[in-house]
Amino acid sequence: MTVRWTKDEEKVHVYEKKKDDVTQQSGSYRSRTTLDKQALKTGDASLTLREVKASDMGTYKCTVESGGKKKYVSVEVKEDFKVVGQSSPVLAAVGPDLSLSCSVKCVSGDTSMNAEDMKVMWTKDEEKVHVYENKNDDITQQSGSYKNRTSLDKQALQRGDASLTLRKVKASDMGTYKCTVEIRGKKKHVSVEVKEKFKVVSPGSPVSIPLGYNVTLPCYVQREDDEASMNAEDMKVTWTKSDTKVHLYENKKDDVTQQSGSYKNRTALHKGALQKGDTSLSLAQVKGADNGKFKCTVKSGSQERAVEVDLQVKAIGTHPEITVATLQCKSKGWLPAPELEWLDSNKTVLTATVTKKERDDKLFDVESSADVKSGDVFYCRVKQNDTVKEEKIKPYETCVSWIAVVGVLSAVLLVAVIVCVIKAKAR
Repeated sequence: MTVRWTKDEEKVHVYEKKKDDVTQQSGSYRSRTTLDKQALKTGDASLTLREVKASDMGTYKCTVESGGKKKYVSVEVKEDFKVVGQSSPVLAAVGPDLSLSCSVKCVSGDTSMNAEDMKVMWTKDEEKVHVYENKNDDITQQSGSYKNRTSLDKQALQRGDASLTLRKVKASDMGTYKCTVEIRGKKKHVSVEVKEKFKVVSPGSPVSIPLGYNVTLPCYVQREDDEASMNAEDMKVTWTKSDTKVHLYENKKDDVTQQSGSYKNRTALHKGALQKGDTSLSLAQVKGADNGKFKCTVKSGSQERAVEVDLQVKAIGTHPEITVATLQCKSKGWLPAPELEWLDSNKTVLTATVTKKERDDKLFDVESSADVKSGDVFYCRVKQNDTVKEEKIKPYETCVSWIAVVGVLSAVLLVAVIVCVIKAKAR
């Protein structure tokens, strides 16, 4: 049995005398066709054509000859292709080279198509970035800003890979590129977005603020390779504290539905500042519970960066209160928790047990009882960094005063009793 596959006047594949006859095969099909010998035994003379080219389109004839009889069937191959690329944004840094993905494949299945005979045009907005036509690059149509900076791999085109190499990336190269592939007037395209790599920064020093004040927690978006600001209005910005969502900005607006109740109506991002890369958080009426580390997370496409900001809330508590009977000292409403100490008349620190209690509002109360045997003057001192509050007590003097008062009251009471008795007898 003889099997001949032809297209127009070209011999695509010849099988004769139980073997392939490559001497009769057209050069354009060399090493690209096969018949399955096992399948031939069952009457299957299907042709496999690899690395399909635009020039392969047309009508093929399969002619089978056996015992002097010939029969044939025609198969039409039409151009039906798709162009695919990277769906997520390509992240780029200014300076290094960049590859933008674009591939030509058969619509049915995922088989690559040879693109060396196709027209490939890369554009950005109205600029022609790279043009490939008639198996050559056409630099006459190329925009001047891309001269000598782009290329297509000719070998890769045979595998359907029309990816663009862009060298020495500039800040002005960021944006959306379109890869358009044309075969005999039929065009298909895919878009690839290029976004610049960024970093999120904040001053390393803690932000200190008194209780009840308003504060701004700094956070900025900058280009990765320098300190130039980047527009953040299209990015997702999330402020958190531990597992609590403090503020969420997404799709160019604030999302209050996910915000923790304790931060409702107390936070804001400034939309005008976002355009300048400023994603700082404004926090109103600072509470004790706000003390600690906040995280500013910025996301754009698949790229996500974060930085922490340490907020130190400061609250100055009450003046120390001393209970005379037990020499107990108390002070309330501090943040961070202060130190409390007892001193004698020589300002020597005494041994004392100090209790610090954190309240529901995250402020601290502190108290201590002095362990003293004798002395006439004692001091209770409460310290928080540079803030010092002190109270002085003279237990003996206070006790003598109370004894005097009690003595006077007793004398008055005795006189009143005597007067009452005398009046009673006079009656």
